[in-house]
Amino acid sequence: MDFVNPFIGTDANGHTYPGATVPFGMVQVSPDIGLTGWEWCSGYRYLDSVIVGFSNTHFGGTGCADLGDILVTPALDLPPADSLLHWRFRHQDEKAVPGYYCVWLPDAAVEVELTVSERVGFHRYTFSENRDAYLVFDLGFGNSDTPVETELKVESPTVISGSRISTGWAREQRIFFVAEFSQPIRSARVAHERGWQGDAKEISGRSAKAALAFSLNPNEPLLVKVAISGVSVEGARQNLKMEIPHWDFDAVRLAAEDSWQNELSRIHVISHSQADEETFYTALYHAFLAPTLFCDANGDYRGGDGQVHHATNFVNYSTFSLWDTYRAAHPLYTIIQRERVADFVNSMLAFRREWGELPIWNFTGNETWCMIGYHSVPVIADAMLKGFGGFDKDEAFQARRAVHLRIGEDFNTTI
Repeated sequence: MDFVNPFIGTDANGHTYPGATVPFGMVQVSPDIGLTGWEWCSGYRYLDSVIVGFSNTHFGGTGCADLGDILVTPALDLPPADSLLHWRFRHQDEKAVPGYYCVWLPDAAVEVELTVSERVGFHRYTFSENRDAYLVFDLGFGNSDTPVETELKVESPTVISGSRISTGWAREQRIFFVAEFSQPIRSARVAHERGWQGDAKEISGRSAKAALAFSLNPNEPLLVKVAISGVSVEGARQNLKMEIPHWDFDAVRLAAEDSWQNELSRIHVISHSQADEETFYTALYHAFLAPTLFCDANGDYRGGDGQVHHATNFVNYSTFSLWDTYRAAHPLYTIIQRERVADFVNSMLAFRREWGELPIWNFTGNETWCMIGYHSVPVIADAMLKGFGGFDKDEAFQARRAVHLRIGEDFNTTI
C-alpha cells in the first residue's frame, strides 16, 4: 500500500479520483470540482484549484461521466440556496492514500478528512474558528446528470435522510441515503430551486438541499456518516448500523487501509526502482476499484428491471465496464480475485434475467449500451473454461448462446 499514489491518473484525462473507497466498494467519497465534460468524468482533475464539495459516489477511469451523488459542502456562513460554493485549495494541502483522503480549505477554515466502509462514507470536518459551522447537503448536484426527483428529510437533531432520482448516462438512477452526525444540528434550513425555508424539516423537488448549522468549539471535529442504498432509505439505515455503528473515525480508516493492504499484497513485486513499484501497485489499486458492490448488507438490490431483488447465494455487483475490462482485468481476477469470480458471473446472469440481455456497460441497475460488443460473453466463457463453480453453467451457456444467435440474426438481416 505504501507504493500507491491515488493522484496518479487524476491529470491528463486519466479520469481517476483521489478520494476514499475500499476494494470493489459501493461508496467512493471524494472531492468534486463542479465542472462537467470529458475532463471531469471522475469529478476531479488535478489542474483545478477549487472544490465545491465531497460527494459519495464516483467513477474511476471511465470515459463517460455520471454519479457524484449526495454532495456535502462545509461552510462558515449560510450560503446562497441557488448556487455552489467554490473553496480554494492547494495540492500541498492534500493527502491521499488507499482508503483515506484529506484536504485543508483555507477560506472555510476547515480540514476535511474522508474514509469509508463498503456502503458508508465517513467524513470528519474540523473547523478552526469558534463560530457556527454549516454543512450543505445538495441533492441537485450530480456529475453530468440531471436530477428528476429528490427528497430530503431532517429526521432528528442528529439524522437526515433522502433520495435522489436522476437521468444521465444511467437512464434512471435511484440512490437513497441516511446521514448521521456526531453533534446535534442547531438549526436546519431546506430549499429547492428557490431560497431557504427556515421552518420546514422536509422538502422535495428537482434539487432539494439542506443547510445544517452546528455549534462547535475550535478544532472540535464534526463527524458525519453517510450510508447509501440503491433500494430504500431503510436499506441505507441498516447499512449504517451494520457497518459503522460507532464514531471511531480512525478505526474505520485503519480498517479501510488494512483491506487495501490485504488485497494489494496478493502480488509481491521486487524491483530496484521505487517508481516502477509505484506504477505497478497504483495500477493494481485502480484495477480493484470496479466492478462495485451493488447490494445492501441484507442482500437486497435494485435490478435491471428497476425492481428490488434479493441476491441469494451471491453478492451483487455493478459498474461492469466490460469492453475495457474483458481483455485483462477479468482474466486477472480469475488469478488473484478468485473468490469474486462467481459473484461477478452471477451478477451478470441476474441482470439478464431482469433486463433481458447480458450486460454491455451497466451500473446502478442501468444498461448504458456504451460501446460495441457483448464482452460479458468472453468473461463468462473464461470463468467456465477455467473451471470456476458457484453459478449455473447451463444458464450461463444459454445466455452466451442467445447472444450469438441474436447477433447472427442481426448480422444476416443487415446483409
